[in-house]
Amino acid sequence: MASTPRILLLAAVVAAVTACGPAEADAPVGASAPPPSGALIERDCEVPVDVFEVNGEADLAGLLAAADLVVRGRVTDLEDGVRLEPEAPDMEFAVLDVEPEQVVKGEPGATTSVAITSASGGCAEVVPGRVIPEPGDDAVWFRSAVESEDGRVTHIPLGSAAVLALDADGVVANEGGDQPALVEARDLGDVDAVLDALR
Repeated sequence: MASTPRILLLAAVVAAVTACGPAEADAPVGASAPPPSGALIERDCEVPVDVFEVNGEADLAGLLAAADLVVRGRVTDLEDGVRLEPEAPDMEFAVLDVEPEQVVKGEPGATTSVAITSASGGCAEVVPGRVIPEPGDDAVWFRSAVESEDGRVTHIPLGSAAVLALDADGVVANEGGDQPALVEARDLGDVDAVLDALR
């Protein structure tokens, strides 16, 4: 049986950096102040990212077919600024602990850890339509199983459209982005309609 992909696959999920915003080219990596516990780091520059991903043209059915795990779940903890790629030390990740509430596909544990690229070269990555939920936030997650060197991270999202953020009323809240899965989810409206479409 094939082994679980190493965390190096994280770099392939996102894309090519097109600009580094106002940051100095020689600014030290990780110059941002340490984040408050359970929050994303506030950064003073942004990196626009062109979406270039294997599942970028997938609709919801395509993401469902490609995913190892599809759940509705709430974020219970978050650590930003984590470096998981020895070969890409300027790449930082937000590592989120997610407690599954409804399972569409796969067999999650009580809590799973998801890594999402959050910064490159000390600047926040900006991906159209992508959301990085914070503690307390609810979302529908399409994930691929991975294995970090320390065993901490168990999954990554299947691209920028693979985390469907939900507002307090359960309505899909991702803004921007024209990825087919995002457009379909916004057209469906709320989480019940999305989950029905996936079953």
